[in-house]
Amino acid sequence: MGLEKRGWDPIVALVHGPTTNDSVGYKAAHPHLHTVTIDGSAMTMGARVREVMRTIKRLQPDFYIPLTVIDAHDAVCALKVNDAFAGQYVLSLHGNLPQQIADATLFQQFADLSVNPGALTCRLVEWTGMPKTHVFHAPNGTELHNLRTPSDPQRPLRLAYVGRLTDEDKRVMDIVGLVSSLDAMSQNYHLDVVGNGPCEENLRSRIKSQSVTFHGFINSDRLHDEFYPEWDVLLMFSQSEAFGISLIEAMAHGVVPVSSTFTGSSSEGFLIENETARLFPIGDMAACAEIVRQLNSDRASLASLARRSHQYVSTNYPWTRCIDDWEVALKGSEHLPSRSKPKAIPRQLDEGNSLASRIPLLPPVLSDYYYKLKHRLCGIPESMKHGEEWPFHTNCFDAAALAEIRALTAEMDQRCVA
Repeated sequence: MGLEKRGWDPIVALVHGPTTNDSVGYKAAHPHLHTVTIDGSAMTMGARVREVMRTIKRLQPDFYIPLTVIDAHDAVCALKVNDAFAGQYVLSLHGNLPQQIADATLFQQFADLSVNPGALTCRLVEWTGMPKTHVFHAPNGTELHNLRTPSDPQRPLRLAYVGRLTDEDKRVMDIVGLVSSLDAMSQNYHLDVVGNGPCEENLRSRIKSQSVTFHGFINSDRLHDEFYPEWDVLLMFSQSEAFGISLIEAMAHGVVPVSSTFTGSSSEGFLIENETARLFPIGDMAACAEIVRQLNSDRASLASLARRSHQYVSTNYPWTRCIDDWEVALKGSEHLPSRSKPKAIPRQLDEGNSLASRIPLLPPVLSDYYYKLKHRLCGIPESMKHGEEWPFHTNCFDAAALAEIRALTAEMDQRCVA
């Protein structure tokens, strides 16, 4: 955030569900944000979309920026088809996964502009059909911090992982192999794992080393005040990243990135081997462990990398630059040529086995309110409490289409190396 200091009124709409979308916890962790809640507990896809539509119509934002909640994109498209939304729909992708890019091919035709943190993401959005004139690059930024004091060479090397504990994109299960390799080398280290997610239980059960501590979720203020100043190295195992915000946050303290060569790293350009970071091939934990061993045995090289990475981020990625870029994009959108509006929504709303599907003459809104009242009075059935209530992807594309996009994404990123 930061636009609020320049006269904007950002409102964060939080989707809620009984298991994997905890809006209450998010609000507790970010009490300064202006938030509203969209409760989709045990709803069908059609009902979730309508709930988002009602929120948009109530708030009437000038700019609507849905992120990884795919139903939120369907909602604004439905409103635009019916001339029920006069604001600007901003397509903002914070990832380069094939599913995200494939879904963008459906939604981009409804978007008024696209603002993305990743340089590679911007090129991919253009590939989906978004005009280049309507695509803006707004790299993430960070608050600037003093360069941390180099650690005592006699103490264990302090490693950290910060992020969602997922394997599809973050490859967090690679931590198991890294710990095994480091222990086999008899390295003197300690690894802090910060974050939560679907892989947390599996990681905890498979890693028994006394050199690893799981902290769960830690809010940003504590991370910057208590943790980053104590760490030497930040680990990144990802297969694909739109940007990698935790990397520049670490570099802002002088914590050295040891990162996979994830798809997107070449395009953004802030991870430079032996200048600002150390890099290893995706999934190669032997190579990652060897880098850690080298840094552990040569603390002077570690300190030199720390100084250079700190200086690079301080010069190129202050938080004010990110806010400037977003403000330029949003204010500049009023001068963009209007795009022709499709006449049909990207995909049909799925009503499942709800009353809306079983009683053709029943207005869907009455079906929605029936289930909301039923779940409020009777509770949510146990069988409906598990899984992702608000999906990340449409799942409209087959494996071959996704493989083609994955290959295209890697090819685009590698062009930046040539």
